Amino acid sequence: AQSNDLFAAATYREARTTITIFASKRSSRRIVQVEGNPTLYRFTRDAAFLILRLSGANDLIFLDWRSGAAHRFDVPGDHEVLAVNLG
Repeated sequence: AQSNDLFAAATYREARTTITIFASKRSSRRIVQVEGNPTLYRFTRDAAFLILRLSGANDLIFLDWRSGAAHRFDVPGDHEVLAVNLG
């Protein structure tokens, strides 16, 4: 994340992906699992969400890495995400 010292790593196993969020200044890690095989895209500007992209689709997943909640944003197949602006 650009706004702070957060890093993310993704590991795909079977039907889900394990996302590990960690910071170099903190010893604790947050581990969250999501369905499927998404790829890491970026953190939101305030680092509240980690955005994931679904393989083979334009859809995005907004992962609230603190609570583990995942929100899918459907992007039509003939559209492409150019930028994310959450205001």
